[in-house]
Amino acid sequence: MTLEERVHIHYDHLNEGDREIWETIYANKKETADMTIEQCAYACSVSRTTILRFAKKLGLSGYTEFRYLLKAENDRPEVKAAGTGVDLLKLQDVFTRFLDDLPAWDHEGFNRMLDAAGRVFLVPSGHTQDAAAAEFQNLLMVHTAKDVVIANSKSRRAAMSESVKPTDLVVFISQSGQNETLVELARELRWKKVPIITFTQVSNNPIAQEADLALYYPVTVFTGAGRHDFTSISALYVAIEFVMAAYVSHLDDLAVND
Repeated sequence: MTLEERVHIHYDHLNEGDREIWETIYANKKETADMTIEQCAYACSVSRTTILRFAKKLGLSGYTEFRYLLKAENDRPEVKAAGTGVDLLKLQDVFTRFLDDLPAWDHEGFNRMLDAAGRVFLVPSGHTQDAAAAEFQNLLMVHTAKDVVIANSKSRRAAMSESVKPTDLVVFISQSGQNETLVELARELRWKKVPIITFTQVSNNPIAQEADLALYYPVTVFTGAGRHDFTSISALYVAIEFVMAAYVSHLDDLAVND
């Protein structure tokens, strides 16, 4: 897991001073990687203890591990596909770290919310997310007896908003988590005490902030050597399949216990 991902995951537990420390470090990553903790503290205008406390808030043992991760990110070589600007090693690294993190997700929380749901509404933010929502709907319909509705238009979201109950479950599928229409919808559902799960890019975003369970997947964008960029969102599909595989295992456990 990169430092940036750690910051996003622990963002709600960081105070304003912590966030200012990260902004300073992020803007000067190469220089900070070679700094002692005292030098880093001076650059951030805080004490040595504050830097140490910040590192521990990110789940690290201390500043040494923090600097190691920062240096590793700076030193990682680029391996590009011939004739492109796509860093293949970066893509491999993103997937490896993401797969390593998946077992530690709150699968019990996901299982509990899905078990309790009467109906499931899937709210994708765009065309790309529509396809992921369709795959999610298919898996839910195969493995559960729940009504699963994709609310992927203004009229369908309006109909959902009128009928949804606290006994239902709404799942937002977004990349940036910044879509104003969906942010307002999430806030409305929160006010109605409707359970919310979000799948968004690894970042602290408005939609994820409204969730009872926020799940993050990495989106990797490569700037090509020519006119085209390459965006990898495969991790979203992996995330959906992984939580559903864990849920099926959960159902098997329940059946054995019965």
